[in-house]
Amino acid sequence: MTDSTASSLFTGIGAVPGRAEGRVLRLRLPAPLPTPPAPAADRDGERARLARALGRADGELQVEARAARRRGALEAAAILDAHRALVTDPVLARELDLAVAAGERAQDAVRRALARWAERLEASSDPTLRSRADDLRDLARRLERLLVAGPPPPPEAGADPCIVVADGLGPSDVVRLDPHRVRGLVLEGGGPYGHAVIAARSLGLPTVVAVGPLPDWVEGRHAVLDGDAGWVRVGGADVPPRPVAGGTVATAVSSRPTPPAWPTARRSSSRRTSATWLTRTAPATPAPAAWGCGAPSGWGPGPLLPPRRS
Repeated sequence: MTDSTASSLFTGIGAVPGRAEGRVLRLRLPAPLPTPPAPAADRDGERARLARALGRADGELQVEARAARRRGALEAAAILDAHRALVTDPVLARELDLAVAAGERAQDAVRRALARWAERLEASSDPTLRSRADDLRDLARRLERLLVAGPPPPPEAGADPCIVVADGLGPSDVVRLDPHRVRGLVLEGGGPYGHAVIAARSLGLPTVVAVGPLPDWVEGRHAVLDGDAGWVRVGGADVPPRPVAGGTVATAVSSRPTPPAWPTARRSSSRRTSATWLTRTAPATPAPAAWGCGAPSGWGPGPLLPPRRS
């Protein structure tokens, strides 16, 4: 784009209501880390590496959940608690131990095991369960980083208010966004019921999802986002936008049915069910989509809370 006064409108699905503006900052998830060279026969060493990574992941998630609670982002904190339940889950521990015993490196075992779980969720007919695959990828990236002793990713440099654009983010990626800089979130894929969206709602970040791939030229340009109507306009003066030819502005989030009543602190007394819930088949009657991230009573641990009502 060469005309600095021109603008383009991209429409998607309004996921978190509100309007925001700032410079576009594109975030790209890190590529899978290479497996460090070492003899694969050192199975005791691989088990030790895996145990350290799982323990460090649990510690990181605990710190991040506490920080989210201090910010008042209770749903985001509950999602991080669910990730903690996964890293301490005996089903996952057993699967990883068997893979290492068979000669796999710890990093490969983590990558393959969580990819298999994600594929099972994506095969579900329930869109809510399909969206949980992003949680497993989020956890896999964390564990792979810790297995090579990598630090948490640093915040993006800069001080200007920004609108973050990404192909897809996990809930912990959203929680780590700088609250003093990030004003809104645009996801090129995904849907309105994933945990990344629930985290964004908990943090008060207006969000639009499923806008499709945005062109490279949007990087650094001024953008206005409307999380109610489901659009983001990049470039041009701040005037009310019109849909591009053939485009359709999505229905506002506020038009969704009101979710049923739900306890504000539905917590599980045990972490043993998390892996079972994440990998089991969807019910014959899927959970109502308007419930956001929740499912009927008995479906999984407490951190799967519905969206906060305004």
